[in-house]
Amino acid sequence: VKEGFQRIEAAIQNIGFRMLRVKTVVNLAPADIRKEGSAYDLPIAMAVMAATDQIDGNELDQYIMMGELSLDGGLRPIKGALPIAIMARKEGYKGFILPKQNAREAAIVDGLDVFGVSSLKEAVDFLGGSLKIEPKMVITRDEFFETQNVYDVDCSDVKGHQNIKRALEIAAAGGHNVILIGPPGAGKTMLARRLPTILPPLNLHEALETTKIHSVAGVLPPESALIGTRPFRAPHHTISDVALVGGGSNPNPGEISLAHNGVLFLDELPEFKRSALEVLRQPMEERRVTISRAKISVEYPAGFMLIASMNPCPCGYYNHPDKDCVCAPGQIKHYLNKISGPLLDRIDLHVEVTPVSYERLTSSEMPSETSADIAARVASAREMQEARFKDKPNIFNNAQMSSRMVREFQGRKERVHLSLKVAALAPAGAFARDGVFVALPLIEALEDYRDGRAVPALQWEGARAQTPEERNYPGFRLYTRSIYDVANLSAEFQKLGIEVRNRAEDIALVQRMDRNLTGVYWAIAIIGLVGFSLSLGASLWANVDRKRRELSILRLVGFRTGDIIWFPVFQSLLTGFLGWALACAIYFGAAGAINTVLSTQLDAGQKVARLLPEHFGIALALTLGAAIISAALAGLRAARIEPADGLREV
Repeated sequence: VKEGFQRIEAAIQNIGFRMLRVKTVVNLAPADIRKEGSAYDLPIAMAVMAATDQIDGNELDQYIMMGELSLDGGLRPIKGALPIAIMARKEGYKGFILPKQNAREAAIVDGLDVFGVSSLKEAVDFLGGSLKIEPKMVITRDEFFETQNVYDVDCSDVKGHQNIKRALEIAAAGGHNVILIGPPGAGKTMLARRLPTILPPLNLHEALETTKIHSVAGVLPPESALIGTRPFRAPHHTISDVALVGGGSNPNPGEISLAHNGVLFLDELPEFKRSALEVLRQPMEERRVTISRAKISVEYPAGFMLIASMNPCPCGYYNHPDKDCVCAPGQIKHYLNKISGPLLDRIDLHVEVTPVSYERLTSSEMPSETSADIAARVASAREMQEARFKDKPNIFNNAQMSSRMVREFQGRKERVHLSLKVAALAPAGAFARDGVFVALPLIEALEDYRDGRAVPALQWEGARAQTPEERNYPGFRLYTRSIYDVANLSAEFQKLGIEVRNRAEDIALVQRMDRNLTGVYWAIAIIGLVGFSLSLGASLWANVDRKRRELSILRLVGFRTGDIIWFPVFQSLLTGFLGWALACAIYFGAAGAINTVLSTQLDAGQKVARLLPEHFGIALALTLGAAIISAALAGLRAARIEPADGLREV
């Protein structure tokens, strides 16, 4: 506000008036409310000129005036014109003078004359009577119905994805939050952007409420009047906490308030900051957000429908029908853990989106409903909910129901007493894996889906027609200790007349790979051992020849043949043992480095490089065995040395 005095002085002088060089006090009552913004420029300028008797100020108290002044005396648009106009009518003012760009926005308020001016000069001439300005007229209902449900996109643009459209229809009917999970290019964003087109149209009260919020935030387009379509806000994942929920020194609405009565779309949900996502939890339940500061506390509505999208893994191709996922289990777990459990609990529908094949996309027989067709069913469902909740304050759709209300409306009792008899206790091993209790029809539908049969309940055409007499579901699942036991166990069950399904082809592939790799490793090991033995043997043979004189002297002083043989054997064993110890040290260092680098991609306790104690024992035995064989020839050579050989050389 203080910065406005320079603009006001320049504007007054540029329209031919003067600013007296005396101390001027402007009282903006009440003083305990913080004033902020440039909208006070116009009323302060008019008050200063009236106080200095440069204009007639007799009618100033009959008008609300708001507007930002430029240095040449022109007027610039302001924020919050609509709520100011509503309050002006409530307080009984005759008219509202404001910039022309905001005139249509304020004119939707009945019972208040709205005068749009483009400069301070026009405002002075209008109040002085020298300029006649007609009040801006906007027929609210006509304006509202002209812009109602006017969207640039339609559900008929989406080919395939019938189950996803059905899920969005259910979400729209009940006001449920939904998350779409699928690979890149599957159509998640395209589907999300069409969700507002199937929501029920805004009523006049919702349109006014939405327009007020956008007006206060300053995001209402120029020359616009009333918002007739449901908002769709899609902030980038780099958004801050304040921008998402609102705030600032003078709290402004955030994205969740701008999405009030509409849709908030969070694309790539795990990429949002954890702190930004966590602040959504309370507004999603209470449908409002309270922003508190030291000197002010503001409450904004936040009744939005959340739709989020995410990839199933960092690379995006987990469970993709055509492409392979390259992510380690640890990476996928870390990626999914970016979204907290409490936030996921507030999202009612989790929908998997799979890509539509090229053949189905180009098929002329692909059905595709329009948004109007789906919206008609959604509107019918909302009407049923209105009748259901007519006696429930602040409850408008199914998503707002408490668990007690759900049981009440389904004809169930909140509390019931039953006498139960414990028949048996299930062993702890029965719960080693996750399980779920579901209705029998759902189990049958899932089994049919897995077998490739048509499932009408899931809108799945299947690979072959459903034949009830062929339905044969597995009674149990059995896991063998090793993949090498699968074939024998399957054969035993087949002898007993029990139908068995296994992954024989995959197991055979793994076994072939295991055999091939084992052969390669054994070939490398044998070549290494042979090379080690020949190299060590040649070295020991040469060493015996070099020490021939010393060995003959030892024979001369009384050493037996067996004692002489032990010299090259002991040397060979010591060399082999030291080599084995050095190899173990190198392995531990390399294994530790590899496991540390890849630890983020593995589950807890998993290791990429690991040898068992028996592996070290086998390696030591083979090394020492090769060393003994290498020393055998050198030992025999040393045993043939006679005592006289040393004397002849002397």
